[in-house]
Amino acid sequence: MLKRIIVLLLSFTVAIGTASAAPAGASAKTVQEEFAVYRSPAYGITAEYPAGWKAAEGAMGAIVVFNSPLEGEGDQFSENVNIMGEDLSAYPGMTVGKYAETGIAKLALFFTDFRLLDNRRHTVDGRRARLIEYTGRMGIFQVHVLQAMTIADGKAYVLTFTAEEANYGRYLPAARRIMASFAVK
Repeated sequence: MLKRIIVLLLSFTVAIGTASAAPAGASAKTVQEEFAVYRSPAYGITAEYPAGWKAAEGAMGAIVVFNSPLEGEGDQFSENVNIMGEDLSAYPGMTVGKYAETGIAKLALFFTDFRLLDNRRHTVDGRRARLIEYTGRMGIFQVHVLQAMTIADGKAYVLTFTAEEANYGRYLPAARRIMASFAVK
């Protein structure tokens, strides 16, 4: 299970250098104004995402990854929010706090200059959750990450927003809306 948790916590790497990013041209203002609804009958989840972003199902083991448009030819990083899921039926009594702490302990091994900025109780879809925020360097990218984790019906859901440090504030409103709209049926 620990390996799976680490994979979930590091799942944002799908955004780095991805060819699945939406076309260039949409501005941060645009992505905050118009939203589409993503539905996965297979996983029983829904979430709103900026209409100018691309939804890629199944990328790197995620249920879905919402990729922002690249900001020009020199942009190599698509800011994104991804949703991962894990069946916890083999781990009865797993709490969201234990789930988060297990993964957080290993993050420093995967990032250069890892820094945990926040780790607090939260709610996702009316359920107990953990919200963690951290920064670090992965390869050539200095990233800023916000993750929300919850457990519903024996499954863990991890929602991860990843941005280049310089772009974090601009994309944060869209990411928060995606996370706030997430629902499990």
